[in-house]
Amino acid sequence: MTDFNIADFLSISPDSIVAYCPERIVTRRMLAQDIIHARSALYSLQASRFALYEENGYVFLVWLLAAWQNGQTVVLVPEDLSTIRQALVMPWVGGSGKAAGANALTNWQQATTHTIPSTMYFDAPGLALFTSGSSGSAHTINKSVPQLWQEAEMLEQVFGSHLPDTARFAGTVPHQHMFGLPFRLLWPFRAGRPFISKMFRYLEELLTLDICPHVLISSPATLKRITQMANITPKATIIRVFSAGSPLPCEIATHCAQQLNTQTVEIYGSTETGAAIYRISPHFRWHAMPDVTLAINDETQCLKLRSPLLGNDDWYQTQDVVVQKNEDWQFLGRSDRVAKIEGQRVSLDEIESALSSLEEITEARVAPTHDEREEIVAVVVLSNMGKAIMQQNSKARFDRMLHRRLKTTLVRAAIPRRWRYVDMLPYNAMGKIPQKNITALFKARLLPPGTLCHRDHNRVEILLSMQEALSFFEGHFSALSVLPGVTQIDWAIRFAERYLPSFRKIIPKNAVSCFSSLHKLKFQRIIRPSDCLVLTLTCRLEHGQLFFEYRSKRHRYSQGCIEFSCRPL
Repeated sequence: MTDFNIADFLSISPDSIVAYCPERIVTRRMLAQDIIHARSALYSLQASRFALYEENGYVFLVWLLAAWQNGQTVVLVPEDLSTIRQALVMPWVGGSGKAAGANALTNWQQATTHTIPSTMYFDAPGLALFTSGSSGSAHTINKSVPQLWQEAEMLEQVFGSHLPDTARFAGTVPHQHMFGLPFRLLWPFRAGRPFISKMFRYLEELLTLDICPHVLISSPATLKRITQMANITPKATIIRVFSAGSPLPCEIATHCAQQLNTQTVEIYGSTETGAAIYRISPHFRWHAMPDVTLAINDETQCLKLRSPLLGNDDWYQTQDVVVQKNEDWQFLGRSDRVAKIEGQRVSLDEIESALSSLEEITEARVAPTHDEREEIVAVVVLSNMGKAIMQQNSKARFDRMLHRRLKTTLVRAAIPRRWRYVDMLPYNAMGKIPQKNITALFKARLLPPGTLCHRDHNRVEILLSMQEALSFFEGHFSALSVLPGVTQIDWAIRFAERYLPSFRKIIPKNAVSCFSSLHKLKFQRIIRPSDCLVLTLTCRLEHGQLFFEYRSKRHRYSQGCIEFSCRPL
């Protein structure tokens, strides 16, 4: 393992720039002084381990380097959640430390000065991280300081020759995990390259970059959004993009190459392995990092590897199914119940457990989707309490309530963004719920949010809020927001498919294909976005007919009879 003396490194070229912060430009001389003060502050904790959460990249690096010089272990937490603070019985360090009580440090300037021993007074791993790994249950991974420096040196060895020394590292990913930390902070620091301390959370912020070369550390989720914004081309020169966390679609890489005028380096790795293999996307082959050996597990067809960054010579078994063709590797997906959402691993089992613990929910299943954005979607069976609350509120409000409840127990990436409420989970004939059955509910044509007010075998009443269905009004009439009559008929058919058992006897598969005619059709009032309506559906089984009526407390808006060619046997 590599040996790296931080103090000696900072004494060389003391006026060279380390970081660009919002309030100042930091040199090595200034960093060395800040580390001295931070070491003193951390010494006052008299603890070999502490939790670190700090959003400012430079401040984070100061705490990190100070801890390593003291021989302390930094416990890296992914987010500042109350549940994490309660679970970690140790000092809390960083900008949000005030929330952790008295045994916390928010800055080093106000700490009492202590005389620091000339040598390390603890001998502990440099970094401890929590990961769901391949099992879905969280466990701790320890990283030594030499391991982390070795990865930083490896990145410079492989990619540094293509970058000018003055290139600034900028990132849209947090440094609280093992892609953002080595790529955004440790690599540029170890290589003597400057980095920008803030994380760019919004795409528009990239437009504020100075006119000079930049290296962008990003993710497929962000790069996908860049391609959807024609005006996001920064005035700065982006000389190289690095992406990790999930597969980068070829079309996104191609668009980024055109829009940013540079190539994207796609990194494959994990918390345990560090960066393992890479390729220039799109179309180029995967290459192993120096001294990394790749192979396929004959039983599972999953990738396994050896890497000097593992700290041992054992094979590390991944859960990524791969095939090797023409000396290149193709990734076919994960074999476990852990998904990567915007670069962060989340346990689907953990999400479902959190949902099922809520009194409003009886059963729940979740799945990852990677369509317009990477997100978790949830299919939920409500309890009687949940149904009652849903009827008293809109679907959108109920969705937001669940989101707020989950914020205390799940990291942001794990909270479902879209919801479907069903009477029964989509089991198959084998009594299982395939992931495709979950995602299929979200790929179907949309319906407006509806609250079930009444239902029996032949009749159903559904409360609709047009304010939450604005997309259905767009593009039909240029001068007026009106719900088209054809949309009203389509809703009637598809709500009947969902809620009326007798209708499903008439139309066992596809109602649209069995459509025959319309009768008694009347559009009496236009439906506007401000309206709140009740849709009443009545099925006459013997005639193959579906009657619909849209009305409010004061007015009837439309009505009609839809007849189908199918008849019950």
